[in-house]
Order: sequence, then structure tokens, then C-alpha cells
Amino acid sequence: MANTVYDSAGQDLQDKPRQQTNTMTILIVGLVSVLSYWAYQARYDDQSVVKYEMQMIDHMIPAQDLHLYKQAHDQVYSAIYSIAPKSRKVRKSHKVLRMNLNKIDDAVPLMMKAVAAELYDDSDAPLDGGLANKIKSHAEFAKIKIQSIKEKYSNINISFEKGGKSHIVVGMIGYQAVNEDEIVFGISLYQEDWQEKEYVKLNQKADVWQDANIEKFAYYLLCRSLKPSLGYE
Repeated sequence: MANTVYDSAGQDLQDKPRQQTNTMTILIVGLVSVLSYWAYQARYDDQSVVKYEMQMIDHMIPAQDLHLYKQAHDQVYSAIYSIAPKSRKVRKSHKVLRMNLNKIDDAVPLMMKAVAAELYDDSDAPLDGGLANKIKSHAEFAKIKIQSIKEKYSNINISFEKGGKSHIVVGMIGYQAVNEDEIVFGISLYQEDWQEKEYVKLNQKADVWQDANIEKFAYYLLCRSLKPSLGYE
């Protein structure tokens, strides 16, 4: 059993609306809109963005392993809902922009702010330090004209306490040179938080909660959400 049951009560999934608690909200929303417009223009003018998005998906889930990721997804989802959690919240952020190398120092921080606004309750909060450092390091590699980097990112924290709160972040950060002066830079992330009911805890001995299995579950959900937007089923 993936869950240990202390009562038989059930409760449906509760998705609480995000709380916008600071005066920067309007600015952040505008920022996200500007970045979305840039991304749209890049797709309209050049297929390099779409091509890179497909490369990101292929890097996160190699085609030959798709069935393994689907299997992990089904296992973890069933385990989460063997007793419906007290609350569950899913957030995603996907930003891919074509930019000139001499604009990296302006464009990448804007991308990071837009990503943070989509992932966190406090829309003025900075990205997690480890994630932010990875993104900044990739920007530095791009400036010295290393042609391409693709790197997966994961932060898995599963609670095995009664009423525990679990936190998952997976995704990919990277870029690809388009020509001597331009790159396509991508940040794609899936974040999930859920809390068990007070009388329920996860079974730490169950294989389903291994980090590798949780990563596959989350990558599958991220890539499944991206492919339809690129014209794929």
C-alpha cells in the first residue's frame, strides 16, 4: 500500500486560488504578457523556437522510453488518489525565446521573473536559489558561445509524515545557438504540491515513491501539456 490509512473519510481535490498579495502583481502580469508576445513573434517569424521546444521534450522524455514515463505516471497518480489528498496544486511554466547574445543580460532575468510569477503564490518572489543559479550559469555559457546546453532539473521532497506536505519540481533549462549572434533559450518547469489528510501518511517502503519514479511522473505531465500546444497529440 502506498498510503497508510487512519480513518475512512474521503475528501475531493481542492484547488485553492492563488493569492495575489503584493503591489507588483500588475507589473508581473504585464511582463508575462510581453514575454508571451515575444514568444509568439518568434514562432511566427522563425521555426527555431518550435524546433527547440521539440528538442526539449525529446531530451526530457526520449521517445523510446515514453511508455516507462507513462507507466510511472499511472502508478504515482493512483497512489496519490488511493486516498484523495487534502489539497493538491499543480503549476507549470514554459518560456522559450530567441534572443541576441548581447541582450542575454536583459532577457534572461525577465524570463526568470516571469517563471517565478507562474510558480509561486508571491508573484514578487525570486526563483529558488539552486534553480536560479543553473539558469544564470547557462546564460554565461551562451555568452562565451558554447553552442548548446540542455540540462534536466529536479527537486523532489516527499513527506512520509501524517498530513505531510510533498513538493516536486522538475524541468529542463537550456539553449541552442541559431547563428553567430543569436540563441534560443528555454526554461520549462512542472511544479506540484500536495498535502495528505491529517490521518494519512505515505508508505516510505513503497517503490512508487522513489525519486526516479516521481521524476518520470512529473516529466510525463509536463511534456504531455506541451505537445498539444505544438500541434501534436
